[in-house]
Amino acid sequence: MEITKYQWIKGDKIGNVEDIVDYGQEWITFKNGGRIASSLINEFMVPIQRDSQIMDFSSQSEIPKQPQKIVKREEKVQTSFLYDLVDNIKVKENHTTGFEINFKLPKKEMINVLMSSYSEEEVLLTLKEYVLNQVDMKSLHESIKNKFSDISIFL
Repeated sequence: MEITKYQWIKGDKIGNVEDIVDYGQEWITFKNGGRIASSLINEFMVPIQRDSQIMDFSSQSEIPKQPQKIVKREEKVQTSFLYDLVDNIKVKENHTTGFEINFKLPKKEMINVLMSSYSEEEVLLTLKEYVLNQVDMKSLHESIKNKFSDISIFL
């Protein structure tokens, strides 16, 4: 079932419900002529499948803000001659290892409530994004360093 209504949950239009007329690659166009970038719809709007899902923002004087993510530009890391040599070797073998990653999710009952209100695919994609946002890159790098402290197990 294609969702044709979305409600603004962020920005100047908070609370407004929009009817979708076109799902474009770059832009999603509304019946009233407005539009939103396809990549931003899940940040600023929520899908509405039934009118009972429309939220009332009129009683809230201030909407709690979500923490902003700070994106750091990655600088090119200087590598050694030996690293470049290994990187340029064309024939490589695949290796697999396991890592434990700690994350939090809502209880199964709450996930079931979400799935009864929204499409299973959308809920699962949102949960995956939620988990990925919890992964601490520093601890992941540390885990990789610890796992490979004895690289000889792969030789």
